Amino acid sequence: MFEQMFKKSDVGISLKTGPETILFADGYPNEFKQVLLNILNNAKDAIISNIETDSKIQGLIEINICNDEQRDKIMISIGDNGGGIPEHLIAKIFEPYYTTKGEHGTGIGLYMSKTIIETNMGGSLTVRNVDGGAEFMVSLGVSKPEIV
Repeated sequence: MFEQMFKKSDVGISLKTGPETILFADGYPNEFKQVLLNILNNAKDAIISNIETDSKIQGLIEINICNDEQRDKIMISIGDNGGGIPEHLIAKIFEPYYTTKGEHGTGIGLYMSKTIIETNMGGSLTVRNVDGGAEFMVSLGVSKPEIV
């Protein structure tokens, strides 16, 4: 679904998960897809902006999916090399109507994403800066699929 959009922008995507990773969670699949799309689009935009200032950067988004040690949570990290979020702004990015994109953003995407993950799906959505970019972490409770 995302492949052509990211290829056009010269942004590579890496997806890693272990063979024994439990990937079942209760929730709202379409809303969850919207959260991932929002985070990925924001990462792509940040990378494109970063490339404009340093053309030597190869755009990359890394998605890692694993379980925590107790294997009762699914941990999804989405990291990019888009330069990160200024420290004085990082605490505000989940607030409604707060945007770092000026007139090009509504400030509703990350707020809605956090609401979907935390209120509707009982998980958590956090962000931190990592070397050269930002990393969003989604944590969801594992559910056991019903065997019919």
